Amino acid sequence: MDQDYNGEVTQEEVDEYEEMEESWYKNSSFDIEDLLFVDNITYNYVENSMDIEIEGAVGSVSSSKPLITIYNLKFESDTTIPISDSHDIRLNVNYDDSDYKYIYYIKFPTKPTQYEMTNYTATKFVEVSGKNLVKIDPGDDPEPNDDYYSEWVKIEAAKK
Repeated sequence: MDQDYNGEVTQEEVDEYEEMEESWYKNSSFDIEDLLFVDNITYNYVENSMDIEIEGAVGSVSSSKPLITIYNLKFESDTTIPISDSHDIRLNVNYDDSDYKYIYYIKFPTKPTQYEMTNYTATKFVEVSGKNLVKIDPGDDPEPNDDYYSEWVKIEAAKK
């Protein structure tokens, strides 16, 4: 990001890098199907909806503060979810690895009806918290040398 190699990263350089990353994702075969289901209805990534925010990059390139990249993605379904007092959500989450720490959020609607998380199912490696804004933190990959790098988390939500 330090385009002029002066040892400092400016907000303008961060903004340019964010735009470059977004452009790369928009122009690549970015496949994240079968990642999110609501009541067994597939939600698909809305093409070109990714927004990237980078926090902690402005300042010295030798800073020890963490660099946080936030990927905001939109998902939609071609099918209308039936009206119900409760819904089951399944989300496939990646474990952290040596390069990335993953944290996922699900924000439930507040209008016209407010929903909140009432229960969840996940392994002991995944932390789940919150009610209307649910935070899912998969933690470190428990078996980094196997071929599995993610797990399914089930969230149950009900009308408040």
